[in-house]
Amino acid sequence: MLLFFVFLVFATISSFNNRHPIRIGEPYGLHFFEPRYRVLIAEVMQDFPDSAKEGGPIECADGQSPPIFIHAHQHPLHEGATAVLVQVIRVGIHPRDGRADVFLLPIGYVRLERMWERPGTHHLFYAQCLRYPTRFAPRLEAPAPRGMRMGMAW
Repeated sequence: MLLFFVFLVFATISSFNNRHPIRIGEPYGLHFFEPRYRVLIAEVMQDFPDSAKEGGPIECADGQSPPIFIHAHQHPLHEGATAVLVQVIRVGIHPRDGRADVFLLPIGYVRLERMWERPGTHHLFYAQCLRYPTRFAPRLEAPAPRGMRMGMAW
């Protein structure tokens, strides 16, 4: 079992997740406008060059980890819930106010073992989690309703 200490973000509209299930290896896009998510993306991207924060390629230096966080996409949010580990593959952070358009790649499923709120971040959570083996992915992915797909234009 693999432990992570990473950021936790959760969707605020549960109907979004019912229409657009998240699947490992299928990229999707989100727009971060809430203060907690602006904090999250700024911190996840802080060690990357400005070009990577402006929609350019995100390249990791030797020994550097890619920008990764947890997207808790199922409600209600609680310890023991299943969430998705996502890698930021492209981001455009608006310099004026920190809003961001992010393109994410789901890379694994995790079980939220312990969660705590970080003070002063407008309800941004940290989570300690266990990563599920890849073989469990098909059981954790819900089928998409007919005719629904997720996407993002760049």
